[in-house]
Amino acid sequence: MGDKKDPMEPYYGTWIFDYENADDDDAKNLEAYLLEFKVGFFYRKLMRMATPRVKFRNTKSQPGKYFFITKSKGLVSKRFALGPWTLNEAIDEVRADGTKFKSTFSIDEDGRLIQEQIGDKVSSKTVRIINEKGQLVGTATCNGVTISRRYNKIEDDDSADEET
Repeated sequence: MGDKKDPMEPYYGTWIFDYENADDDDAKNLEAYLLEFKVGFFYRKLMRMATPRVKFRNTKSQPGKYFFITKSKGLVSKRFALGPWTLNEAIDEVRADGTKFKSTFSIDEDGRLIQEQIGDKVSSKTVRIINEKGQLVGTATCNGVTISRRYNKIEDDDSADEET
């Protein structure tokens, strides 16, 4: 296979939302973004009370394919896995509320991880980077409404994800 570096490698691991450095604007922006992204009242409230974690990893058996796993703990604990997917190829995605999207992940020339979610009624684009502090920063935009969230990398002993 050669020595070609995996462009997803910097994103591998589990990341938890950085509540310590979040401010009131983060909450306001989250609500505005979720409204624009057509997330219903119930799911918006759950998302505001949740402790979100995201995880990127490669598949063990299919080189060049990846998983994006989200977990939230709060009033209700949820787990969602998207994959396996390949960079630059659309995959079907169904949001927790049943909304369907075509989701495509790509890496641009600056190493940014870009996710485009295109649906019948609404679309969104999320750009993720690793900042100078080693945090995962995700900036999502839907119809001109933008939210930026920072995540810290944590150790994850969740072996249940290994089978996903």
